[in-house]
Amino acid sequence: RIQILFEGMKIVKPSWISSKEPLFTCDVHPDGSKFATGGQGESNGKITIWYLAPVQHADHASGAREAATLEHHEGCVNCVRWSHDGRYLASASDDKVVMIWTEIRYEVSAADTSYKCSYVLRGHNGDVLDVAWSPSDRYLASTSIDNTVIVWNCSDFPEKITTIKGHHGMVKGVVWDPIGRYLATQSTDKTLRIWRTEDWGEEKTIKGPFNKCGGTTTVLRLGWSPDGQYIVSSHAMNNDGPVAKIIERDNWKARMDFVGHRRAIESVRFNPKLFFYGKNPVSCVAIAGRDSSISVWLTSLKRPLFVLHDVFTSSILDISWTPDGYGLVVCSLDGSLAYLELTSKELGKPLSFLQVATLKKSTYGDMRQTNTTIIENPDFVDTNNESSSPEESMDTEEDTFPPPTPTSNGHHSPQDPSSKPCPVPAVQAPKPFSSSSNKPTSDIKDRQVESQTKDGRRRIMPVTLKAIEQPPAVPLSTSVAAPQPPRKRLQLTSVTTAPKPGISGPPLTNNNTSSTMNMMQVPAKLSKRLKLTAPVSNVTNNSEEDEHLDRLFAVISGTRFEVDNEKLWVRISRGDSSWTSALYSRVSCLASDQSSLVLCCRDGSLHVMDSLGNHLLPIINIGSGILKCAIAEHFAAVVTDVPSVYVWDVKGRRCKLKNESLASFITSRRVITQLQINKEGAVVVEFNDLTSCYYDYCLASWMILGRAGDVDDLWFRELGRNTKQDTKLAVLHKMIQSENGASRGAPDCAQTLRTVLLMEQQILICRHLNSVEEGRRWLMSLLRFLVSKSEEDRLRRFLQSVITNINDEMFGISGTEVIKDALKLISTNINLQRVYVEFKQQIEWLENRK
Repeated sequence: RIQILFEGMKIVKPSWISSKEPLFTCDVHPDGSKFATGGQGESNGKITIWYLAPVQHADHASGAREAATLEHHEGCVNCVRWSHDGRYLASASDDKVVMIWTEIRYEVSAADTSYKCSYVLRGHNGDVLDVAWSPSDRYLASTSIDNTVIVWNCSDFPEKITTIKGHHGMVKGVVWDPIGRYLATQSTDKTLRIWRTEDWGEEKTIKGPFNKCGGTTTVLRLGWSPDGQYIVSSHAMNNDGPVAKIIERDNWKARMDFVGHRRAIESVRFNPKLFFYGKNPVSCVAIAGRDSSISVWLTSLKRPLFVLHDVFTSSILDISWTPDGYGLVVCSLDGSLAYLELTSKELGKPLSFLQVATLKKSTYGDMRQTNTTIIENPDFVDTNNESSSPEESMDTEEDTFPPPTPTSNGHHSPQDPSSKPCPVPAVQAPKPFSSSSNKPTSDIKDRQVESQTKDGRRRIMPVTLKAIEQPPAVPLSTSVAAPQPPRKRLQLTSVTTAPKPGISGPPLTNNNTSSTMNMMQVPAKLSKRLKLTAPVSNVTNNSEEDEHLDRLFAVISGTRFEVDNEKLWVRISRGDSSWTSALYSRVSCLASDQSSLVLCCRDGSLHVMDSLGNHLLPIINIGSGILKCAIAEHFAAVVTDVPSVYVWDVKGRRCKLKNESLASFITSRRVITQLQINKEGAVVVEFNDLTSCYYDYCLASWMILGRAGDVDDLWFRELGRNTKQDTKLAVLHKMIQSENGASRGAPDCAQTLRTVLLMEQQILICRHLNSVEEGRRWLMSLLRFLVSKSEEDRLRRFLQSVITNINDEMFGISGTEVIKDALKLISTNINLQRVYVEFKQQIEWLENRK
């Protein structure tokens, strides 16, 4: 680990990230905890996920460094990019495909993670060179040497939205407009083209700065400023010298340059943050190329902030900023990587979310709706001014919506970049600041936003004077899905046999890795009763006499169990010894943990054995077909075809739950997909529409854990936030395995209502379970959501109920403190100013009375 300190700036070259093969790409995860690199492996493409903390801090260098290695690509990996919500990783390769990776997180340890290829996007006829996610992760754009750009539908991979055919050369770079209206691409045909996202038509072709450019660059990664006002191209020429061309959004004119590099520029990356440098907001951009040097510019300076030479011995191909804006990861064709860390002394302080949103709306207007809210009370203005003052810290508090996602290294996730135009320096010819009307002004009264309709008509939107604008709602992504269940050490395998004569269809194979294994094909009679649709988890429809697995295997603590459904026995082997145990019927499913095994037969009988094959209970016969089973320590559970659930305490030799019906949950579209039980006997049932429930023994009824099929995305975000601890309700949530996100099919109003209902249920369950800490978190989650949706009536009713019972505590918090925390959140939404003023006055009156 080589570390250099220079005037407060730190440069680190980690020795463990160095290879003989080139590194073509790098990208930092939105939560700042890790980053991905891509390039050529020994025989195929290679992606490596690294932890960022060992690179940033010397005291972490001895810890875990590598999170995962992915080698599924058959060709060199040219580009990797995380989605803005951090849920997906897209990789582009010479094998003509784009792969979409998702993380599989286990609860065994925090570092026990892996990645799987969830989607393979095929459509290009040549090497794929670059990929980019749209600002809201709605689209993914990929470019190729086949001269095309493909836009993919991220909500329904691998669906194509369109294939853009306009370039006459290899397309080596792509970038999205942060405002979402355009897409820019750069090609070896010596053009940079702007495409409209409303109809995917060509808006502008820029040729002049690229006429003298050669085709010697590996990539042409261009950048778009976070305020949306400027594109900075890669390889361009000015007076036979390589430059990065600045293209203005107003009229797509290229009149300014970033100069200084001696050879062609290959990569440009804007900092995701806007900074206060003095009193003005500025943006920051990093530029690198074939001269092995990297320059960093602030748009308020005529010269670069700094230039680094001799850090690499070959071309720099990719750059990525950390989400807090103060770190920079750079990779090179020489196979090495460097990390640069800056401070506020060099860059200034970042703008807060509210400030960025206000600047954005003052420039582009409200893209969703017109905001006519008037400030009615000076107290609310003071509250907003305090939160938006550039002199104070820009970090958002944890309980203020929308909160950043903290990571282990103290970094925060970036918010959506957006702002009003920042003055960009004319590096060779200074130019005064101009608004979007193209006419320099000094008075804000004259500023206007001009647009043009499809028929050529001009539309002018005046800017409101001195009004505090409400920030636009940030699209909430399903950055945190429902957590995966703990990974078990037990490895269950199965042997399939060829179909017998007269039996159609392929043999059933076991692909399930959870501790609950269903090894049967459900008879058609049972399938019809439960409305099963194929495929459903590890349950497959078929007739009772159709295909089945002849042999099932399980290994527990060194003992091997082999089920032979033809001979109706279980062979148990341990070391050199083996013995058999008879069965009365074929085994339909089995489950096991580290010390015991449960076998379920088609005649409704149940065998519970220890690791030596001894029966722990007499053979139980419940008289119904068993669909799924589960076991954890000394608790066993089954779900039958009725459908109903049984739970036994094996150690206590008693039935804990008998024939508890699930019929009320079963519909024509809802089927059971998973049954789980924990070491305390809590049983959880999950259905295919993401509905989940658990049985409460005290209330003798099923409790809804979630009905998340059509709720707001924030539900998944708050679920991930509130299941980090091993608290009572979190343990139940962690038992639910789900890789699906929120459905976009329900109307916004329905999503809001369902989300509120679910969060209120979590609070009630926490109160019932007496889980204080967890209840506090869900209470704050509910308040954050209500504030974000401007649910004035619900907030008013909630606060009034707290005021009425001001002496009562909620999860150990006094009523007064609950009101104050709620007001702190409400102060971030201008539409709720009346609620804020009303209850602030009430709480002040109550405090003065004391």
